[in-house]
Amino acid sequence: MNTYSVRRAIKRILWRAGWDLVQFNPSTHTFARRARFLKNYQIDLVLDVGANTGQYAKQIRELGYKGQIVSFEPLNSAVAELRRAAEQDDNWEVRHHACGAKDGEEIIHVAANSQSSSFLPMRSRHLQVFPDSRYVGTEIVEIKRLDTIFDEVASAHAKIWLKMDVQGFETQVLEGATANLHRIALIQTEVSLEPLYEGETTFADILLFMKQRGFELIALESYLSDPATSHLLQVECIFHGSKCSQNK
Repeated sequence: MNTYSVRRAIKRILWRAGWDLVQFNPSTHTFARRARFLKNYQIDLVLDVGANTGQYAKQIRELGYKGQIVSFEPLNSAVAELRRAAEQDDNWEVRHHACGAKDGEEIIHVAANSQSSSFLPMRSRHLQVFPDSRYVGTEIVEIKRLDTIFDEVASAHAKIWLKMDVQGFETQVLEGATANLHRIALIQTEVSLEPLYEGETTFADILLFMKQRGFELIALESYLSDPATSHLLQVECIFHGSKCSQNK
């Protein structure tokens, strides 16, 4: 049996067991592509908005990123775990507030799985597909515009990657960063193909919103699907800021 046939036989066995084995290649692998972007754009500051318990920050550390991370998380329970995750990392700062279009306080709906918590009401479609994401309470949390605190967290010459996982609150975060969007090289955000929260901006509108602000889509990643039908519900988008002063 030749090498190709052996690889195919191994793949069939893995597929039947519900697993796969793929090359860690930037052309085909999501995380390998992100690692290349971090390197190629010389990113030295990641703004991790909607950090939850630090899953994303730990992931990019595993990809080899050694630069600064600033994580933003409004929920009391999640930020406690986030701080524990960051306490041994001198280049990882935790901030206990949300980011939005205005400074102030607002009620956030707390989800049973915490990751699905949002300022927006949850649609029945979301509950139908993911019942464990139901709301179980509320908290009053602080919101700050990124513009308000940008110079506190970013040096004038920082090469910045903004990541957002904010459950339908994406445009509000970006509207609160209007004065500093030109300083951001890359923006990664989770986007719904159909609305899972009332009033959220879905895929087509996000593309237009980002284009109007000088950002072009450079990567599109499958993210969340209906477990019953496999219909794609959410994607991860990575945008490049073509007007970013640090790219010139």
